[in-house]
Amino acid sequence: MYSDYSVRPIGWFGARFRGVVGEWFAKIDMAQRKIRNSWWVDITHNKKRYRKKSPENTKEGARKFEMSLRRKLAEGEEIEEPVETTQSFREFAELWFATHVEVHNKPSMAKKTRGILDRLLIPTFGANPIGDIATLEVEKYKLERVRSGMSNKTINSELGVLGKCLRDAKKWIGIEKIPEITPLKLAPTHFDFLSKEECDRLLSNLEGIWYDIVYTALKTGLRRGELEALRWQDVQLDKKTVLVRHNRCSVTNELLSPKGNSVRSVPLSDDVVELLKRRQREEGFVFGVDGQMFEGRVLNRKIAVGCNLARLRVVTCHVLRHTFASHLAMKGVPIIVIQKLLGHTDLKVTMRYAHLSQESLYSVTQVMQTPFAPSTSKAA
Repeated sequence: MYSDYSVRPIGWFGARFRGVVGEWFAKIDMAQRKIRNSWWVDITHNKKRYRKKSPENTKEGARKFEMSLRRKLAEGEEIEEPVETTQSFREFAELWFATHVEVHNKPSMAKKTRGILDRLLIPTFGANPIGDIATLEVEKYKLERVRSGMSNKTINSELGVLGKCLRDAKKWIGIEKIPEITPLKLAPTHFDFLSKEECDRLLSNLEGIWYDIVYTALKTGLRRGELEALRWQDVQLDKKTVLVRHNRCSVTNELLSPKGNSVRSVPLSDDVVELLKRRQREEGFVFGVDGQMFEGRVLNRKIAVGCNLARLRVVTCHVLRHTFASHLAMKGVPIIVIQKLLGHTDLKVTMRYAHLSQESLYSVTQVMQTPFAPSTSKAA
């Protein structure tokens, strides 16, 4: 390109030109990636993606290898599949994690997946060829995890990682078959929530900012990370609503989008509006401590102390969210409305509260008590 910066396109075209060139160089640079201790080339040609381990395990070797692949593709020469289907599960899992998991998942989920791979899946299946993991081996893995005392929910999470990795292997490198992975059956979901009287007892043993946070959580159902990330520009006291735009990442402490990647509006009751008015500032975090987000772990400790003083079972901040939803269900609020308020993308998650709304279902019988007009036809 332009080695002399005094000679370059100017104006809108120049800016656009430099932007396109910059993006092109960025893509070229990202085409060579070091995954653990190996250099890989990852390129796309005619909408087909090629991933191949560099024969020379250096950055310069990977760059030269990439240029060689691009030249062959440009000349119409066929190249072998970028990753051999005989590679081990360990090798493919490392490539999959670096090129898919880290790119498409939030840091917390990537960290969880990394842990499942390192602690469990790679030690168990790592030496197997990626295309030769049998259904029987998966069943043996499940049996060992059950015998170790792990819950079915935890084991299903691990199987989910294994299944996704193998499905991507089939899509990316064309392994002929993948094992049948059947999740374990789950018992009906149990969750805890506080009664109205228990909420009052807990709140009477909290003070200051911790009282305000717990009160707001009980009245809005916001997640802990959403409470931490709540800023004054997202609070509309005149409209009695808050816009949930961010969630604090517990891994990086960054402000990321909420679960489900969608902004939602949550109405505020009059008492919460008055509480927030007493705290109101021009900017910053609503529940900031010295200008910074409060620590979620500190909040859980404060709640635990309050529970002990109130002689309640110890609960966490997430139980406050369950309490919000449970009280709404018991008062007959439709499940679909509760789903929207909680920000659930899947209604099945919200359905855990459905059994609490039985009283509202029974009230329907009162509506149906009025009889219709009797028949005027004569019996045959």
